[in-house]
Amino acid sequence: MKTQKIKLGDLVFDERLIKLRPINIFFVSQYRQAYRGGHIFPPIIVEENTNRIASGNHRATAMIGEYGLDYEVKVIVKKYASKKALLEDFVKENIRHGCPIDGITKKRLSIALINEGASLEELAVLFGVPVKRIIQMGEQTVVVIGVNGKHEILPVKKNFDTLAELTKSQYDEHCKRDLGIPPAHLAEQLLRWFRNDWIGRTDEHLAIMGELHEAIGRFLVEDVKVAQG
Repeated sequence: MKTQKIKLGDLVFDERLIKLRPINIFFVSQYRQAYRGGHIFPPIIVEENTNRIASGNHRATAMIGEYGLDYEVKVIVKKYASKKALLEDFVKENIRHGCPIDGITKKRLSIALINEGASLEELAVLFGVPVKRIIQMGEQTVVVIGVNGKHEILPVKKNFDTLAELTKSQYDEHCKRDLGIPPAHLAEQLLRWFRNDWIGRTDEHLAIMGELHEAIGRFLVEDVKVAQG
């Protein structure tokens, strides 16, 4: 393990890690405010020779937004013997500091580590929970048949009527479904808050509302395309 200086633009975001734990715009906004206030965060950890971020996706995103791609930062450089070792370090670092890992992320990470050969006992120690809890997380999974018949264990949402196997398209369809509050109800609540001026104009709110505005714009454009058919 060593430290070195690197430009933010030379950091490589690991798409696999981001898929397991998506970047949360709320925490990025909070981190940006903290950087402006002079707060010092732990160094980002990168993989030797690749500059892949092993810990620090939120910090890197916040710094790029604040300082630009040419800004140099000190990073910790580590050599990993396997994908499993990198995933284990990712879990250890994110449990210790930063925005807390939520339930679905723990499930995704557990399954990813199992796919890399981790035992239930290793996961229990890593996450600091009983083995029974790891088993419960593992129960909410399905076997997905991917390209060339490759099988992969992937997480599903609660109350999912588990099948023995799913195709990749069936699994993708499951992930698109909202099994919680209907989107129309969420939109009505948000409209009511806007109408009553109940939402403060903080950097955090402005950031997420800007992203929501862009997403709604894309959704409406697609709707127009379908209508014009």
